[in-house]
Amino acid sequence: MLNRIHSYIGKILSDCGKIPITLIKQNQVIVIYPLQTIDDPVNSRDEVKQFSHSVINYTHSIYPEYKVVCGIGKVYSNPTELFRSFQEAKVAYDLGILLNIDIPFFSELGLERILYKHDLQDLKEYYETILGDLEKYDAVNDGDLMETLEAFAANHFDITQTSKALFLHRNTLRYRLKRIEEILNIKLEDFNIKLDISAAFKIKQLHQL
Repeated sequence: MLNRIHSYIGKILSDCGKIPITLIKQNQVIVIYPLQTIDDPVNSRDEVKQFSHSVINYTHSIYPEYKVVCGIGKVYSNPTELFRSFQEAKVAYDLGILLNIDIPFFSELGLERILYKHDLQDLKEYYETILGDLEKYDAVNDGDLMETLEAFAANHFDITQTSKALFLHRNTLRYRLKRIEEILNIKLEDFNIKLDISAAFKIKQLHQL
């Protein structure tokens, strides 16, 4: 399978007038994608994304039983930075799987890449500080306030969007949010509180807490 993917990548690069620079390593096909210019990041990104889509679609067409994922590192003009780009691509690959992103660019992963690489014990303690009391409350009372708060954060702390997402009446949602504020001793309209909650749920997702 890897040999067929490798050959296909070489062909489409050659057809585009590019010299294929590729390598098979374990269960990966590593590609150094040559760009004409790095001064046009939008077009460069679109070009790389189109190339990645082509490879993924080709692989799915001949091996539908396999899941194919990728990761894309940042663009560098200095060849000594190639290994750095490869390490970034591996992080993007891991985060793409966790966050369900088909074609993850390392450069577009902001908070996620910081939280992913940070000390795990420190992240667990942060998560416990922000959401631990609510998690314990749900466990004792067989509640679903954590699910409500997670949906609220995922919908940009917008009551209308969240009520639609959860199929809840707005007043029911308001009651739940008020209860969450009481349990955590917070105010959900506070911008810094919103940041803490969003980061905590990112930690939960990335490290499967």
